[in-house]
Amino acid sequence: MKRADPGNRTADEQNAIAQQPPCEGREEASQGLVKHAGRFAPQLSRVPNRGVFLPGGQDGLTSATGMKVDDQGRLFVSGAATGKFFVYDTASGQLLASFTNGLNNMFINDVTISCEGDAYFTDSLNPVLYRITTDSSGHLILQNWLDLTGTSIVYGSGFNLNGIAVTEDDRYLLTVQSNTGKLFRIDLDTQQVTEVNLGGAPLPNGDGLWLRGHTLYAVLNSFNRIDEVQLSGDFSTG
Repeated sequence: MKRADPGNRTADEQNAIAQQPPCEGREEASQGLVKHAGRFAPQLSRVPNRGVFLPGGQDGLTSATGMKVDDQGRLFVSGAATGKFFVYDTASGQLLASFTNGLNNMFINDVTISCEGDAYFTDSLNPVLYRITTDSSGHLILQNWLDLTGTSIVYGSGFNLNGIAVTEDDRYLLTVQSNTGKLFRIDLDTQQVTEVNLGGAPLPNGDGLWLRGHTLYAVLNSFNRIDEVQLSGDFSTG
């Protein structure tokens, strides 16, 4: 696996990366939101007035591990051990929807948003990928989008799927399994799961993912490190 050192880039390379257009709705933040997320009583603040967007604990949001804002100004929040999913209007702070699937042992870890406006969530304790989408009546609904049982993603003890990202062409999801360091590619059309060949160099304790073109940045939380992975054209190797 080719791992690049961000500090060794030329000025031209850095400018090229900065100018790559992300898919609308996939930015980490929008409309001046500054995100502060923690395991306990997360709060969201705005700049420049830095007023509290959402008091900690409101709506049962006592823990948050992943957040994304789409191009409609909707904030999707992963509720971690609460097992809940939240959607807010960033303009008003209004809760648009909240969901739970009723399981007793869940850890809704991270979320990514496709260009179609669908939000995909990982569960670190249960082998399921969830999706919040809009039905024919315009209502937000939660779906158990993909049962991972029988796929190449094998759940074990500890934290499993964690960070998740979507490719800019809306073809694949990429997700990392913390306890194995494996990276997986999931076809959004066929739901086919493929392990990405990292050349024997895994991403141990992989956490948050950020994808820019074919460059993946992976947070390795307990190592206090960010790895940069150059992925192939079809995202199957790195």
